[in-house]
Amino acid sequence: MSFEHIIITTQDFPPAAGGIQTWCVELAKNFAKQGYRVTVVTKSYDNMISEPFQVKGVKVIRLAHERWKRKKNFLLLDALKNLDTEKSILLASNWKMGVPALLYNYKKNLPYFTVCHGLDAVEHRWKNKILQKKTFKKSNGTVAVSSYTKHFMTQNNITTPIDVINNGVNLEKFVKVDFNDSVAQKYHFDSSKFNLINIGRLEERKGFDKTIEAIKDLPDVIFHIGGRGKYEKKMKSMVESNNLNDRIHFHGFIPDEDVNSLFSMADLLVMPSRNVNDSVEGFGITYLEAAACGTPSIGSYNTGAEDAIEDGKSGLLVDGERSESIRKGIIQLKDNQKKLSDMSNYAYVRSKDFSWEKIAKQYIEYFKTKTK
Repeated sequence: MSFEHIIITTQDFPPAAGGIQTWCVELAKNFAKQGYRVTVVTKSYDNMISEPFQVKGVKVIRLAHERWKRKKNFLLLDALKNLDTEKSILLASNWKMGVPALLYNYKKNLPYFTVCHGLDAVEHRWKNKILQKKTFKKSNGTVAVSSYTKHFMTQNNITTPIDVINNGVNLEKFVKVDFNDSVAQKYHFDSSKFNLINIGRLEERKGFDKTIEAIKDLPDVIFHIGGRGKYEKKMKSMVESNNLNDRIHFHGFIPDEDVNSLFSMADLLVMPSRNVNDSVEGFGITYLEAAACGTPSIGSYNTGAEDAIEDGKSGLLVDGERSESIRKGIIQLKDNQKKLSDMSNYAYVRSKDFSWEKIAKQYIEYFKTKTK
């Protein structure tokens, strides 16, 4: 079929922030740029006076948040009845957001696609397992955001055919910039030291603790941490107990206007993620954001970093479970400036292959193939 209208169903959308939110925003924008009519159906928030996301060609429908937790399937189902046309398809940000399309299709025929980002592959309740499998099975196509996520899905007994479409990076937002003295002073960047950075939610799986362990005996290495999260208190306690306050800086929320300078000034992005209670890094958009600013990364084997980082060229893959492996990776690049420079240049060039415009085009071609 030919389609003109793409409906995105999601519970992860601005004003909330995160990787899935970025995925939704960038695809919605780029589908619209390619001439498709886009409708995002999501939840509202307390005290929301006006719509925070306003892009030409994209309509956002907010559903009552106080009923969302228990009634989201019914709310979304009612919304679909008013949105579906003969030219519509639906993209669900995870399998739960695909359930309304599954239910809707008992009477109608709305082509729908499901996406898995990582953690959403895991279900422990038997009812959810059954519903998950049925939602994937009845969809026109199932997408994993990385080869690792696809593997993780099969490990969790998802037997539906799975295709991989990677996440992307906003190349207009993330750009390489010159050294900024005022930003360097603001964030305690010491250009005589080797500066590491990691920006994101402070969660155990992102490897902050292992990175701290890795550099505690490397006095010429500074670690800059941007973001907030429930793991922050434990990390600060760890820094305090190891007397590392002068070398590990917690910057909290970092405004957009400073991010490019921080990524560009840093020598390495270090995010050696690992599986913690089935919470995994399904891809790792942050690796690409740093690369777009000319900064290579250290990530982990057996995570989505295997797609985001080309090992030995745009960065290094290490054992995220072992601080010694992370330490060796850091030293390898710290002590070889030529290799670090080559990686920086390669990461910058490679990031162009992951523009959200190109990723959106991959989805469009995928939709066309699966709706013939």
